[in-house]
Parts: sequence; structure tokens; C-alpha cells
Amino acid sequence: MVNGAKDRFEKQKARWLAEEPSFINRCWDALCFYRYAFPWVQFSWYKLPYVLAQLGLAASGPAIAYHTADKLEKWHAIYIFLGVLVVLVLAAFLSGTPERRAGRISKPIQTIWVRFGNLLNTVKSGATPSAQKNPSIEFTLALATSLAAQVTGIKQSEFAASLVLYDGDERVRMKIDHRDRGSDRPIGRQINDLETVLGHHACQSGAAPRVVADVKRFGKYGLKSPTQSRPNYRSIFLHPVTSVQKGSVAGFMSVDCTVPHAFHGHRADDLAALLEPLKAHIEEMI
Repeated sequence: MVNGAKDRFEKQKARWLAEEPSFINRCWDALCFYRYAFPWVQFSWYKLPYVLAQLGLAASGPAIAYHTADKLEKWHAIYIFLGVLVVLVLAAFLSGTPERRAGRISKPIQTIWVRFGNLLNTVKSGATPSAQKNPSIEFTLALATSLAAQVTGIKQSEFAASLVLYDGDERVRMKIDHRDRGSDRPIGRQINDLETVLGHHACQSGAAPRVVADVKRFGKYGLKSPTQSRPNYRSIFLHPVTSVQKGSVAGFMSVDCTVPHAFHGHRADDLAALLEPLKAHIEEMI
């Protein structure tokens, strides 16, 4: 059982690092993205009368024609009903397009965040007193959760941000000393087993950001928390950080979310662009 779980983790990790998900995974990612990203495709009781009305509308024409016209066969009525139903579903999908487009961060808001990031980087982080560096990093991570909420349209309470740094030059241990301001998750715990830490593998593979669509895909080891606490997150945005002082990869910044597939598609690109100045601010202080 242990070997099977480990093999599953290694297989999924290799695909994740190679950015070559299987065809089934790509299709599943797209379906899950629409399932979790847009409330209009989620079931709710108050929508039930609307759904029943749509079904009744689709069935009314063929049903009346079947009972009043002798030439309409039963299977013909069923085919017409299915055709009308498909048209109604397609119309409902297209009517949700403006809502889906509105879910993407607007240009004015994006410009505000970018300009704020530029302003932040004009402040010399190296001049920040040592006693203020930790609070500054915590506030910066809190801003990262705000950006993630803005980009995805998901409540900010569903996000958490962390800064995980290597502990020592050997890079065989890591430590979480920084969380977003107000977080009650544990800090100061040393991580000795890096083989199951996806952020570590992201650091080893390059400086580009990476997204974990759903940690459940990695099986038992994917759900293993580095801090030995019970994880409640499902998707993760990972971005390696480089120490300006040392000139090498020092660890990674993570923004995780309790919602699976929260950073699918353009969301990851938008978030990476908006987080860049915040990441640069952190890199000057580590």
C-alpha cells in the first residue's frame, strides 16, 4: 500500500513538473474548473423551479404534437425534446458568458495593483529595520491573498499565503517562518522530509511559477502537510523566490486555496503578473 501511494505520487509529480498532464486530466481539469469556478453551474434548491420550467418548456412542444398529431411517432417526439433541450442548455451557457468574463480581473483594478507594486518596490527593503522585516513580509503575504481573491473571485477567507525558505546551505531542510498576517497556521516548524514537498521540487526545477490543480491527485503523499497539521487546501499557486543578497533560490512563496482548480488557466497568469512586485519586495528582505 505504501509503495503504491509513493508510486502514484512520483508519477503525478513527474507529469506535473513536465507540465504534461494526461488527456483525461486535462478534460477533468476543465470540467472541475467550471464546476467550482462559476456558481451558475452548481446545484441549489432555489434554482430547481427554473430547471423544471426549462424541462417543461422543452417537453411541451413535442408532447402536444405527439398527442394531437397522428403522424408524430414517439421516438420522433423524444428526438425533438432532446433537440430543444440542447438548444436551451446552449442558450443558458451563452447567457453566462458576460458573468464569466466579468470574473476576470478588470483592467483598472489590474492597473491599480501593478502601480501599487511599482510603488512598493521604490521603497528600499534593505533599509527596513530587522525588527520590521517579519511584519513587512507578513503584510505582503496578506496582500497576496487579497490579489488571489480578486483574480479568482473566491472569498479571501478561502486563501492562505506562506513563505517557505531553505534552512541552511545544504538545502535538505526547509522552514516556515512567515504566514500571511492574521493566519493561525503553525510557523517555525522545520521540514526535514522534502521529497513530498511540491514547493521544493518546484524550486529545483526552475524559477517559473507552478500551479497544483488539486493535491488529491497526488494521493496520500500529496495530502501530507509539511507542518504535520491537517491540510484544508486543495489547490496551490507556487512561486520560487531568489534571495537578492545570496543570488540563489532561497525557497518559495505559496498561495493555497480550499477550492480545487482555483488557479486554472488565465487565473494563474494574471496572479503571477500581479504577484511579481510583491515577490520582488520579499526577495530583497530574505
